[in-house]
Amino acid sequence: MNRSVQTFDGGLDKPGGSVQQTKTSYYMRKFMGAFESVSSNPPSYSGTFHDWIYYRYAGVLLNYAEATNETAGPTTDVYNVLYALRKRAGILTGPDNTYGVPQAMTQADMREFIHNERRIEMAFEEQRYWDIRRWKTAATVYNAAPLQGLDLQLSSGGQLFYNPIPVLTTKFRDPQMYLYPIPYSEVIKNGQMKQNPQW
Repeated sequence: MNRSVQTFDGGLDKPGGSVQQTKTSYYMRKFMGAFESVSSNPPSYSGTFHDWIYYRYAGVLLNYAEATNETAGPTTDVYNVLYALRKRAGILTGPDNTYGVPQAMTQADMREFIHNERRIEMAFEEQRYWDIRRWKTAATVYNAAPLQGLDLQLSSGGQLFYNPIPVLTTKFRDPQMYLYPIPYSEVIKNGQMKQNPQW
């Protein structure tokens, strides 16, 4: 908004006290208003209208690529879908016209690549949690090292220094958290019904 973001301690965007602010020293540009509204005078982005997205075209492409790779491997069709996705995002074709997509991947390599493409494309759209549960990788992802942020400090000479800091430790219990518990009121209605594991 016509100035640099200041997420160092005491900066305009991390003033301290009870003000809601970043815990990681990062803010995201995604979902903010168009550049014209952000650069207006006085700057304002809070009145920006957003459509509620039920299903994204990029999601359709990624679902198709994932399903095709699982059934037929990394076919030309899978590669073409990934090219279309990256072209749509404004990524340049590159000297070999592959949009930065590695060639001659195995099915496992392509699976990992598609998972990462989905992580990037759908960032902050509330899909990651459901994706890693569906892929059965939630226990690995959630139980990895704590999420990191930065502690930024501004010296008296105007130089920025930073140290990585943990900001959130997540836990995922496997297999318990892959299934939700069935409400007790429903379980007791049928003597043959069994509760989901470890609930």
